[in-house]
Amino acid sequence: MDNSSARAECQPPAPPSVQILVQYLCDIMQMLRAWYEHFEESIRAVDHAAAVKAHDLMIEGVIAARQIARALNFELPTPLLDWTLTPRPSRPPTGL
Repeated sequence: MDNSSARAECQPPAPPSVQILVQYLCDIMQMLRAWYEHFEESIRAVDHAAAVKAHDLMIEGVIAARQIARALNFELPTPLLDWTLTPRPSRPPTGL
């Protein structure tokens, strides 16, 4: 009995390419920068020194992500994310 087909079915899927992972990390850096930009004033109100350090790290991270994106020839998305709190729809009572 040949178990080669059974072995092939049990193998894990091929990992994504390094370029896809790098692109994903660069996208995340853009989103983190957008998040920080939205909450920067609130963070500064709580701890000014920490906000300054975080600001510098965000800027350096986005610069590095953009350099990597240019080197690998892909475009970073422009984050048009809305970080404002939106109310959740209310649920009708369940009667339990």
